[in-house]
Amino acid sequence: MSMAYTPKKQVRTRNTHAAFPTLPIDEIVQCLPGLDCMVTEEELLHPTSKFVQSMYAQIATSLLGINRESMAPALAACAAGTEHPETQEDARMLFALQKPLYDLFVASGVTDYNISDILKPSPERLRVQLSAIINYARFREIREKWYEKMSEELNDEEEARTMRLKNQEEKLRRKAELIALIGDSPDQDIVEQHRINDSRKTELKRLHDQNLQLNEERERNKAELREVVGRLRHKHQLMESLRDEVARLNSYVVDDPKNLQQEVVELSRRVKERETVRRMLGERVQKLDLSVDSFKDFQVDVSSCVTAFQKLNDEQEAHSKAARKITNQQELLEHIGLNSRQAEGRRDVLQQEIEAAESKIARIQQDMSESDRQTSRRMEELRRQIGTLDAERALVVQQNNTAQKRLAELEEDMATERDRYDAQLKMARDEADKLQTQFREYFVEVGRRLN
Repeated sequence: MSMAYTPKKQVRTRNTHAAFPTLPIDEIVQCLPGLDCMVTEEELLHPTSKFVQSMYAQIATSLLGINRESMAPALAACAAGTEHPETQEDARMLFALQKPLYDLFVASGVTDYNISDILKPSPERLRVQLSAIINYARFREIREKWYEKMSEELNDEEEARTMRLKNQEEKLRRKAELIALIGDSPDQDIVEQHRINDSRKTELKRLHDQNLQLNEERERNKAELREVVGRLRHKHQLMESLRDEVARLNSYVVDDPKNLQQEVVELSRRVKERETVRRMLGERVQKLDLSVDSFKDFQVDVSSCVTAFQKLNDEQEAHSKAARKITNQQELLEHIGLNSRQAEGRRDVLQQEIEAAESKIARIQQDMSESDRQTSRRMEELRRQIGTLDAERALVVQQNNTAQKRLAELEEDMATERDRYDAQLKMARDEADKLQTQFREYFVEVGRRLN
């Protein structure tokens, strides 16, 4: 079997714009039971070589009537002379299906099918190929009655033409017999009429032979004509859908360009709003950074206050030692019983120093208590502020990231939509021109064949 249509080093080409709609996976799963194929979405999303081979074999059986039994003689002839033919049975069947499958895909609109689509399947190409087969089967099912009607009309017209020729031949034969009965020496008109009748008989015979040749040619080309008519009907359906698509696109591009301009202005306004929000979020993050720096400075101040409080505690302890020392001296003076003025003056001075020291210690203790309370409240408040600032900063950073991501997606969507509009418009116009040209050629060809 020749495999020229599937060379080993053939580069797989991919159609950017298919002539048929690519169906979603769920719709393909619903349509394949009509071809006697029961599959799941998971099998189509993650196809294997064995799964694709069995599915295409079933499709060939359903649409082309090709199965292992019908190809058994050819497979047996190929297996003759091999040592272990049963080990190569699946491979021979796979190669035997390639030519029918290739012809089926070409008729469906897929021209780049090759054996690697079975050996190394991909979900994208499998989806496109199944969409082509389903659309082709739908089109043939929809237009089959129309084709049968046209075929019947063509057969009726040929039969009517044949009957007219037979009637004319019968009339001429009767007229010739009548002329023969008139006599052996007809006049000049009869001779001329006889000559005309002979020429008409010759013409009728030629037309009859030509009619037989046309019937034979029609029988030989019936399969080819069916395929051509099927393709032309498919193209007609595509042209109708493309006209609808062009009309829909004209509402954006030709009929109402202001609508497209308004959409572009709206997208630009949204981009500017996103830029403003991103700038505000950046300023807020900077402010939060400044607040965190201020809090760090305050932590340094609090550490200094704690150090000062520690020094005050040391000073208070020193004053306590001095007070205990003064008390001991007072007890010593009372015990000795000094009654001199100098001793009393010294005692008064010491008493005043003690009172002053006690007053100072009381003030220091009060100040330390108040400072401790204020420091505790301030620390608690700062802890709450730090928690709030951390939460706000995380929220702002998240919002900023989300805004940047949405802005990038919006810009990408704008570019994608603009490219898609241009590509669809160009493709629609090219397809419409091409289909109009093909339809004109088709109607000219049909008119020529009918005449």
